[in-house]
Amino acid sequence: MSSDAPAGWYTDEQSGQVRYWDGSAWTAQVSPIADAAAEAGAAAPASDAPDAAPRSVIGFIGIALAVIGTVGVCTPWILPELLGGLVLVVGFVLSIIAVLRRPRWAGIAGIVISVFGTLAAGLLFAQGFVAGYTGG
Repeated sequence: MSSDAPAGWYTDEQSGQVRYWDGSAWTAQVSPIADAAAEAGAAAPASDAPDAAPRSVIGFIGIALAVIGTVGVCTPWILPELLGGLVLVVGFVLSIIAVLRRPRWAGIAGIVISVFGTLAAGLLFAQGFVAGYTGG
């Protein structure tokens, strides 16, 4: 934690309690979260802690784009298929980036949906190719 952070109670993720930062170093004072709130007036939210990792929305955007892309590639019209494929690729890339951030499950879900969409697109393309080739 940097020395610029104000003194106060911050969430200690290792113990599940809050620990007091005196402005220059961590103290030995720990307290359950409810006790620290009563003692300090209000516990500092985890987002106020300088070491707290920011929540990322990239994973959720990746999920949304993967779903939209999957729907697009499963349509019987060529333009939505092409646009859906592009959106699917963007959703896949954003989901890969999201795996490196919190919450990781959103990135993983986006990757799974993107892979499903790609497989569906491949199967539908193969079915259309065979149907067109055989005249049926």
